[in-house]
Amino acid sequence: MKKAVLFGVLLLLTLSAVATQCGHNDTNSNNSHKNTDDDAADDDSVIDDDSGDDDQLDDDMLDDDTADDDNSDDDSIGPHPPILTDLHYDPPYAELVLVPEEGYWWASTLYINVCDLGNDLLPDGWLASMSPCGPGMEPAQVGFVDLEPDADGDLSQAGDCANPITIGLLVAFGPESDPYGAGCSEGELCAPFWAGDTAGYVSGQTEVCIMYNPV
Repeated sequence: MKKAVLFGVLLLLTLSAVATQCGHNDTNSNNSHKNTDDDAADDDSVIDDDSGDDDQLDDDMLDDDTADDDNSDDDSIGPHPPILTDLHYDPPYAELVLVPEEGYWWASTLYINVCDLGNDLLPDGWLASMSPCGPGMEPAQVGFVDLEPDADGDLSQAGDCANPITIGLLVAFGPESDPYGAGCSEGELCAPFWAGDTAGYVSGQTEVCIMYNPV
């Protein structure tokens, strides 16, 4: 079993969640980038000065256009940080789970949908969080390359945010013998999650909570 210590609790990288595999990666690589424009509002309406592009009004700074007519491509101006959506625990409370070689732990499965319009999760992208158990702990992170076994999809093809990849992680908060030993207290436990990609872009934080009542 693959294991990693993360978020101040034991994170077990063992589950694959149900999701649609991402396969779209439009890089808009065929632009010929001419220096002149045949039409200030539309570079293809009279004489085509950029026959290989996919945009009627393009957002690519290297060509001669200023806006985008294709919302599904990945060449828009600006950063492309990872996007985390639909973070939730299932069940929404910790329950006793038999962890091989560890015994019974209070745990639940965390599901995270992820995509990156720049398709840069691999090789150096990462997922991070603060611990919900105990104040003052440093943020912890794990590489997306290490999360590939837990993803129902190819993280090297994560550019289609209409079909994000889902990662399922078993998060354990405390052993049956000492449920508060890891610093978790009874009640609602909340922690922010965020992610970074290989290009250096970092997402905003998304908080996810779980009820912890180990009785």
